[in-house]
Amino acid sequence: MVLRLLLALLLLAGCASPEEAAQDVKLPPPPPQQPETGLQSAEPERPPPAPAESEQRKRHANFSLVWSFDTGEPVYGVDMGKRYIAIASYDNMLRLMNRSGSVLWSFSTRGNAEGVALSEGENFLLASSYLVPEARVYLFSIGENTSLLWEKRFETQVKGVAVSERLRLAVVGDSSGVVRAYSFTGEPRWSFKIEKSAWGAWDVEMGNGICVAGDDTYLYLLSPEGRMLWRQSGGRRGYFYGCALQEELVAGVTQDRMLYVFSARGKPLWSFRSGFANYDVALSKELVALSSWDRKVYLFSADGELLQVLSFESEPTELDFSPDGKSLAVGSRDGRLYLFTEN
Repeated sequence: MVLRLLLALLLLAGCASPEEAAQDVKLPPPPPQQPETGLQSAEPERPPPAPAESEQRKRHANFSLVWSFDTGEPVYGVDMGKRYIAIASYDNMLRLMNRSGSVLWSFSTRGNAEGVALSEGENFLLASSYLVPEARVYLFSIGENTSLLWEKRFETQVKGVAVSERLRLAVVGDSSGVVRAYSFTGEPRWSFKIEKSAWGAWDVEMGNGICVAGDDTYLYLLSPEGRMLWRQSGGRRGYFYGCALQEELVAGVTQDRMLYVFSARGKPLWSFRSGFANYDVALSKELVALSSWDRKVYLFSADGELLQVLSFESEPTELDFSPDGKSLAVGSRDGRLYLFTEN
C-alpha cells in the first residue's frame, strides 16, 4: 500500500498541471483555402512582412476634387491613361478628354454608350453601346484623326470591354456569359463561357491576364489564350459586378456589398463590406478604390487599411486610377465625371 502511494506521488510530481500543459500545446495552422484553379502553386504563398512602424505612419490618401464634367446622362464607362480619360455615357456618346477636363474627341453611338477601355499605350479605344435588341462594339485607332477600325453587332448587352496593344487583343464579355477575344483586324481568337446567369459577364479587365466579373457569383482569371487559371466564388448571392487586376493583385466587387482582394494566384488576402451594393473596383500599385451605391468611394492601402472615404450626392459607378496612381476618375449616375488628385 505504501509502495503504491509513493509511486502515485512520483507520477504526480513529474506531470504539469492542466493549465501548464495547455500553454505548451501548439496547434497546427489551418490548411490554406484553395481556389478552384487550373494551376497548382508549388508552395503556399506567404503574406508580405508587416511594414515598419515608420512606414505605417507614412500611409495616407488625401484625394480632393479638381473638376467635374456634365454629360447630362449617367456615366457607366470610365478608363484613365497618362494622356486621356475615356468615358461612355447614356447620352449616346463616347468622349476622349485630357487631364484638364477638355473634350478632345467624341463619337455618337447607336444607343447608350456603356463600356470603354484604353490600351496601355493609349493608341486604341474599345467601347460598347446598347439599343434594344442589339449591342455594338467599336474598336478605334487614336491619333490626329481618330478612326473606326471595326464595328461588331451582338444579340445581347455588352458591358465588359478590355483592350491590349501588347497582346493585340480586344476582349468583350456579354450578358449571355460569353467572353470573346478578337484580333485588331477583327478576327475571332477564342471564346470562354462562364456559368449560366441572368446578366452574364458584367466586367472584363486585362493585364498580364484577363479577369472577368461574373453574374454567376464567380470572379475568373483567364490566360491571354482564354484558358481559366482560377476562379473564386463570392457566395450564393455574391454576383460580381466589377473587377480589376495589377501585377500582384486581383480584385472583385459584388452586389451583396463585398470587396474581395486576391493574390495573382487566387489566394484570398482581405475583404471589406460596404453599406450597399458595390459597382466597381480600381487598383494602382499602392491603392485600391471601391465605388459603392451607398454613395461613397472607399480608398484602401494594398493590404486593406481604409485610408479615405469620398462622399457623393449620387451613386458612383465606374472608376479608374491614372497609371501613376495620383489621379482618380469617377463616373456617376448623376451624369458627371469627377476627377480627383492626391495632394
